[in-house]
Amino acid sequence: MEGLLRWKASLHRSNRVHNNSLLLPSWTMMMANGSNSNPCKWEGLTCNESGLITIINLSSMDLQGTLHDFNFLSFPNLLDFDLHNNSLFGPLPATIANLSKLTNLYLFTNNFNGSIPPAFGSLNNLLVLDLGDNQLSGSIPSTIGSLKNLFGLYLYSNQLIGSIPMEIGNLTNMHELVLQNNNLSGSIPSSLGNLNNLTSFLLFQNQISGSIPPELGKLGYLSQLDLSGNYLTGSIPASFGNLGSLVFLYLYSNSLWFHPYGDWKPDHLYDLQLSNNYLIGSIPPEIGYLRSLGRLYLSSNILTGPLPASLGNLTNLNSIFLLDNQLSGQVPQEIGNLTKLQYLQLGNNSFNGYLPQNLCNRASLIRISGNDNHFIGPIPKSMRNCTSLTRLRLDNNYLTGNISEVFGVYPNLTYIDLSYNQLSGEVSQNWGKCLQLTSLKISGNKISGRIPPELGNSTQLQGLDLSSNLLVGQIPREMGRLRSLLTLDLNDNQLSGTVPKDVGFFSNLLYLDLSMNNLRGSLGSLNKLTNLNLSHNKLFGSIPSTFSEMLSLITIDVSYNELEGPLPDNRAFQKATMEAFVHNKGLCGNATGLQPCISPSTKMQTPKESHKSLILIISLLAVLLFLLFASLGTFLFFRRRMKSIEENTSANQQHGDVFTIWNFDGRIAYQDIIEATDQFDPKHCIGVGRHGSVYKAELSSGRLIAVKKFNSSLEEESSDQETFRNEILVMTEVRHRNIVKLYGYCSHVRHSFLVLEYVGRGSLAKILSMEEEAVELDWAKRVNIVKGVAQAIAYLHHDCSPPIIHRDISSNNILLDSDFEPHVSDFGISRFLKPDSSLWTALAGTFGYFAPELAYTMRVTEKCDVYSFGVVTFEVIMGKHPGELISTFPSLSSSGLSSIEENILLKDMVDQRISPPINQVAEKLASIMKLAFSCLCENPNSRPTMQQVSQELSICSISQGNSTQELCDNY
Repeated sequence: MEGLLRWKASLHRSNRVHNNSLLLPSWTMMMANGSNSNPCKWEGLTCNESGLITIINLSSMDLQGTLHDFNFLSFPNLLDFDLHNNSLFGPLPATIANLSKLTNLYLFTNNFNGSIPPAFGSLNNLLVLDLGDNQLSGSIPSTIGSLKNLFGLYLYSNQLIGSIPMEIGNLTNMHELVLQNNNLSGSIPSSLGNLNNLTSFLLFQNQISGSIPPELGKLGYLSQLDLSGNYLTGSIPASFGNLGSLVFLYLYSNSLWFHPYGDWKPDHLYDLQLSNNYLIGSIPPEIGYLRSLGRLYLSSNILTGPLPASLGNLTNLNSIFLLDNQLSGQVPQEIGNLTKLQYLQLGNNSFNGYLPQNLCNRASLIRISGNDNHFIGPIPKSMRNCTSLTRLRLDNNYLTGNISEVFGVYPNLTYIDLSYNQLSGEVSQNWGKCLQLTSLKISGNKISGRIPPELGNSTQLQGLDLSSNLLVGQIPREMGRLRSLLTLDLNDNQLSGTVPKDVGFFSNLLYLDLSMNNLRGSLGSLNKLTNLNLSHNKLFGSIPSTFSEMLSLITIDVSYNELEGPLPDNRAFQKATMEAFVHNKGLCGNATGLQPCISPSTKMQTPKESHKSLILIISLLAVLLFLLFASLGTFLFFRRRMKSIEENTSANQQHGDVFTIWNFDGRIAYQDIIEATDQFDPKHCIGVGRHGSVYKAELSSGRLIAVKKFNSSLEEESSDQETFRNEILVMTEVRHRNIVKLYGYCSHVRHSFLVLEYVGRGSLAKILSMEEEAVELDWAKRVNIVKGVAQAIAYLHHDCSPPIIHRDISSNNILLDSDFEPHVSDFGISRFLKPDSSLWTALAGTFGYFAPELAYTMRVTEKCDVYSFGVVTFEVIMGKHPGELISTFPSLSSSGLSSIEENILLKDMVDQRISPPINQVAEKLASIMKLAFSCLCENPNSRPTMQQVSQELSICSISQGNSTQELCDNY
C-alpha cells in the first residue's frame, strides 16, 4: 500500500487538472470515517479471493510521470498490468520482469523511451505484450523469442531499428505480430513461416528490403498481411495462392483513395495491395485462388505481362488497382463478370485491344480509369448501365466511336475525362442531367455539332474543357448559369457569334481560353479572371476600360483579332509580351512593342499648306495648355486616389474582401492571416529570400500555413511583383505530392503574398548545415529525398502541358516535412516551355547550381533543371555542396567511372556525420551517384531527361561498368 501511494505522489495530471488531491482520490490510507482503507477497493485495482492484487488497470487516467518509483517486487501475483493511453514517460524498468505471473502488459500510447529491456524475455506466462505508440528506440531483443505462450506482440509506432530477430519464428502460438511505423531494416526472416497460427502480420512503414519470403505462403490462417511502405523487390510469390484465409495483403506505400484501415471490417473487406514496392515480373495466376479477396491493389510497381484470366474467379472482388505499371495485352473479358466490382483502375500501363464490352452490365462500378494506355475501338455500350458511376478516366488512348450513343444519366457522376482519343459524335445532352458533375474534359477528339444548352443545368461544374474539337455555333447563353465554373477551355474549335460579355456570365472564372475560333464582337469584363486567351478570333473594337479593374489578371493574349485603341491600365497588359497583341488593327499603349497612344491634340492637322505656320503655332499653344491642365488634373487625380485608397483599405480590412484567395477548405479571411502574423511581425518570420519573407501563421481554425510576403506592393514596378505573379501563374497549374501546395494569394495595395502549405522542417540546406538535424537524415531518408525531388521535376517536365522549367532547383528551395518527405518550392522564376516562345533569358537562379551552358548561351531548357538536380543529389549524399567535385568533372568524364571510384572512394565522399553505408545501401548510393554524374554532363544533350532519371531511381540499377562518358552518351 505504501509503495502505491509513493508512486501516486510522483504522478500528476497531464492536461486538465493540476491538483494532486484529485488524482486517484480513492488511493488513501484512511477512510473518511477514520477506518483503514482497503486497497482492493481502490480505483483501478482488482484482488483475488486471498486479498492479493492481481490486476492494475489505470488506462486513460491522464497520468503523467515515470515508473521509477513503482515497486514491482510488491506484486508477485499480478496478472494484468494496464497503463495504456496516459502520458507516462522515461525508460521501461527492467524490474517489470519480476512480475513472473504476468499474462498481459499494456503500456501502449504513452511517451516511454529508451530500449526494450532484454529481461522481458523471462516473462514466461506473458500472452500479450503491447508497447505500441511510444518513443522506444534500439532493436527488438532476441530474448522475445523465448516467450513461448505469447499470443500478440505489438511494437508499432516507435523508433525501433535493426532487423527482425529470427527467434520470433519460435513463437508458434503467436496470432498477431504488429511492428508498423518504425525504422526496422534488413529482410523479412524466413523463420516467420513457422508461425502457423498467425492471423495478422503488420510491418508497414519501415525500411525492410529484399524479396518477400515464399515461406509466408505457409501461413494458412493469415488474414492480414501489410508490408507496405518498405523497399521490397523481386516478384510476388506464387505461394501466396495458398493464403486461403487472406483478408487483406498490403505491399504498397501510398493509399490511393482512402486510408487502408479507415473502413476495415473483417466480414466484408478483403484487400490485396502490392503497390510502390518496386515488385517486378508478372501477376501470378495463383492469385485467382484467393476467393475471399475483395480488393486487389498492385499499383505503382514494375509489373509486366498480361492480366491473368483467373482474376475472373474472384467473385468477391470489390476493387482492382493496377495503376502505374508496365502491364500489357488485352484486359480479360472475365473482368466483366465480377458482379461486386466497384473500382477498376487500369491507368498508365500498356494495355491494348478493346475494353471488356460487358464492363458495366451489373451497374455496380463507381470509378473507372483506363487512361494512358493503348485501348482501341468504341467505349462499351454497357457504360449506359453504370448509373452508380462517380468518376471516369479514359483519356490518352485510341478510342473511337460516337460518344452520344454511349453515355446515359449518372446522378452521382463528378468527373469525366475522355480527352485525346479519336471519338466523334456530339456533346451528349445527358451530361447536362448529371447534376453533381464538377469536371468534364473531352478535348483533343473529333466532337462536332453545337454545345448543348443543357450543359447549363450542371451548375456544379468547375472545369469544362471542350478544346481541340470541331464544335460550331454560338456559346449558349444557358451556360451563364455555371456560377461555379473556374476553368473554361473552348479553344481550337469553329465557334462563332459574339463573346458573352455581361459580368454575370462566368462570373467566377479564373481561366478562360476561347482562342482559335471565329468569335466576333467586343469584349466584356470578368473580375476574378487570372488567365485569359482570346487570340485567333475576329474580335473588333476597343478593349473595355473595365479591364483595368481586373486586378487578379495574370496572363492575357488577344493577338490575331481586329482590336484597336488603347490598352487598359492593367499590369497584366503592361507586362505581356508583344506576341500577346500582334496582328490587330491598331492597339496602342504602355506595353512591350506597342506604339504609345496619340492624344487628341496631336491629331489636329490640316491639309492646307497656306495655314501650316498658323496651325503649328496653335498646336504648340494647345499642347502647352494641355500639359498645364494635365499636370493640374494629374495632381488632383492622385490626391483624390490616395485618399480613396486609404479609405478603401480601411473598409476592406474591416470586411475582409480585399483578396483573391482560395483553397480546398473554402475561403481564408484576409484579416485572419494579418492577425495570425501580428501584422507580419518579425517574430513569425521563418525565412528571408530575395523577393520577400516567409512567415509561419496559425489560423483561428488551428491550421498552420506558410505566408510568403513579397517586398513591395502591387502599385510599384518591381521584379518582386513580377516574381509574385509568375509564381501564381505556375503554381496554379501544378499538383504533386512533392511540390509545395498553393492555397491562395492576396493582391492588395498594402500587401501581396502567397498562402502556401506549411512544411515543418524547413529547407534541405538548413537541415544539412545543422549537426543534429543532419544526423537524423539516414541513408534511407536521403535516398527518398532524391527520389521525391526527381519525381517532382519529372512531373513538371513531362506531365504538365506546356512543360515547366523550374530554373532554381537548389537545396534552399527543397523543403522537408515532418516525415522528411521533400517538397519543391519557389517558382518565382520558372518558365513555361511553349513551342512558340523564346528560350532566351537573363541569368537567374542560385549560384552553384547553374548549368554551365547558361553562362555563355543564356538559353534555358529542361536540361538546366537536370544539371541542378545532379548538384542537389551530390549535396544530399555528401552533406555539403559538391563544389570541388563539380569543378573536376570535365577532366574525370574522359577517364571513366572506374577512375572516379579509385580516386574518390565512396566512403570519402559520403556525409561523415552518419554511419557509413554498407552492402545494398552502399551499392544503391553508388548507383545514384553515377546517375548524378550523368546529370552533370557538360553537353546538355548528353544529360538524361528527368523522366529517365526518375525511372532509374525507382529501380536504382545502373551498369557498374559504364564510364562517365558512356553514361553521358547513353542519353
